Amino acid sequence: MDQQFIYVICEDAATSTVKIGFSANPDRRLKQLQTAQSNPLILFHKEEVPAASVRALERVIHKELSYRKARGEWFSISPEDAVATIKHAMIRYGEIDDLAQRMRSRTL
Repeated sequence: MDQQFIYVICEDAATSTVKIGFSANPDRRLKQLQTAQSNPLILFHKEEVPAASVRALERVIHKELSYRKARGEWFSISPEDAVATIKHAMIRYGEIDDLAQRMRSRTL
């Protein structure tokens, strides 16, 4: 599959804890996550990203939000702020073809 998505999943739009991850099929990923949650989850946002850079972009986003990390890929941040961080990362890093290599060599 050529395209992947970075997504934001939360319990509701008023929550302050969100999951930021990536998947080729965010709707299916939502269903997988729902099985481990008692409260209903919603797919708040999905951003289409080229498959070649999705992992690196997710790492950049997680790094930028590391100070807000709750657990795993869950962050203490509003869904709207999570989306703004994703959009900022896409503008800043989305066109870098060798993003993963630059991250490994710390030349970002």
